[in-house]
Amino acid sequence: MANQQAKCKSCGQDIAKSAKSCPHCGAKNKKPTFLILLGIVVVLIVIIAASSGGDKNERPQDEPSTVPGQTLVQESSTKKQYLKVTALDLYAAYDENEVAADNKYKDQWIEITGTISSIDVVLGSTRISLVGEYLYDVPMGSVSCVLESSAVEKAGTLKKGGKVTIKGKCTGKSIYPQVVDCIF
Repeated sequence: MANQQAKCKSCGQDIAKSAKSCPHCGAKNKKPTFLILLGIVVVLIVIIAASSGGDKNERPQDEPSTVPGQTLVQESSTKKQYLKVTALDLYAAYDENEVAADNKYKDQWIEITGTISSIDVVLGSTRISLVGEYLYDVPMGSVSCVLESSAVEKAGTLKKGGKVTIKGKCTGKSIYPQVVDCIF
């Protein structure tokens, strides 16, 4: 019977745990719902944090490409693997079929080689555009490569019309195919 008794928080008299209010002073007998809700929220946060996994922007290490038939370039010192593609081929793939190109290149770390059509700063980000297609020998479309801050200094030494090889992560196509987190 003592297990079913509790002390009133207002007057200190013994009352039944199931009582909604104290029969002595009339104070409400509140259940600790706040603590239960707080516990549930903490558990949910821990579960979500544990299931979210690692950083999806990490550069690949010892991880083979899931794209069959593609050439992989592996850096021996850091063991990073990149899909090797030209800017013309990447642009053509997105121009021909964006869904197929996304399946092949989106979220893949690539090593892209091409001719520089422009070197710009757009909204605070340094970008190098590589020629994506020609129309009667005139550069038309491009592949946009957004540089990491560590690569900006080298970008200052490059010239329009020069050849360059850039490594980064393909994020698909908005207006043009885009590669981010680019380094040389």
